Amino acid sequence: FPCDQNSGVAYAPVSKSEDFTVRVPTGVQDLKILVTASFAMMITFNDPIEQKEIPFVQDAEKTEAWRGLTLQLDAGQVTSDQTSIWEGSWRVGLNYVGTSQSELDVIVRGVPVGGRHELVNISYSYGAFHGCTKPFVPMGCGDFS
Repeated sequence: FPCDQNSGVAYAPVSKSEDFTVRVPTGVQDLKILVTASFAMMITFNDPIEQKEIPFVQDAEKTEAWRGLTLQLDAGQVTSDQTSIWEGSWRVGLNYVGTSQSELDVIVRGVPVGGRHELVNISYSYGAFHGCTKPFVPMGCGDFS
């Protein structure tokens, strides 16, 4: 979560046997995470401080309360806005309005046939990152940071 960009895209390998985790730092406001792939996925979250089992969401929408925020989890097929026809890919997402008061783990698990690793597209955006500090870059290293 960079201090100077409030949105971006990343890629990561996901499989049926391994979870992929995005750790959201304290102070992130109005977060939206969307993961798309060519295979079905499930999504859940975990509080690193208070370990609590939250069931994965697959092909559904779910709302969960967490530390004063309402988390909205969503999973299913990507469909056309105009025709509602499946576009051949799958999505999972998590969003909230407000500011995180502690770290939050967003966990994605793929359900591809055979369980091999597949690459997923992770797009994120947020309103602000309160308390973010840019890393110190030593003199003469600015060209390489």
